[in-house]
Amino acid sequence: MRLPSYKFICSFIAAIVVPCCGRIALNGSGVEDEIHRYMIPLTVGATSGFLFGHYFDKWRNSMKLLEETNEQLTREAKRCNTADSWHYALFEKSHSVILVIASDTGKIVDANPQASRFYGYPVKILKQMYIHEINTESKKTLSRKLLAANKETRKVYYFKHRLASGEVLSLIHISEPTRQDTRSRMPE
Repeated sequence: MRLPSYKFICSFIAAIVVPCCGRIALNGSGVEDEIHRYMIPLTVGATSGFLFGHYFDKWRNSMKLLEETNEQLTREAKRCNTADSWHYALFEKSHSVILVIASDTGKIVDANPQASRFYGYPVKILKQMYIHEINTESKKTLSRKLLAANKETRKVYYFKHRLASGEVLSLIHISEPTRQDTRSRMPE
């Protein structure tokens, strides 16, 4: 619902009220019937009312904008809830190399900045890769180990991974399956 503009309402009210006050002030002086005694207060009243209404409209619009901005910020704060701050603290700021792998496909779903530094690939590229592109074991052996880790039969694995530079390193991986969107994810 659109509110009426106060510059027109105030100018109309002031155009009536100011001349009436003038008439009351001039009552009994004998000059209350002269037209110029009403035109000047009418003009002054309408102009001042218009200006008052104009600035009141500006104030009202700025308050409305502030309320909308506050609502947007509140919605954004609710969206970035505590879980996101935990994700940031435990994943993004961790000093450990963390890869989140879809256990059914072997796709790297997420990687933290430390993994990017360690492997030598940007996070964006790591998220487009599959774990078998980094791991030197065969796809069949790797798939079997991913399934075992998903079933939680084993948590510690020894792998050899190839870095972006081509160097192969022996690594100890600690796997912990998590569930997200009904799909199993394997942090490595």
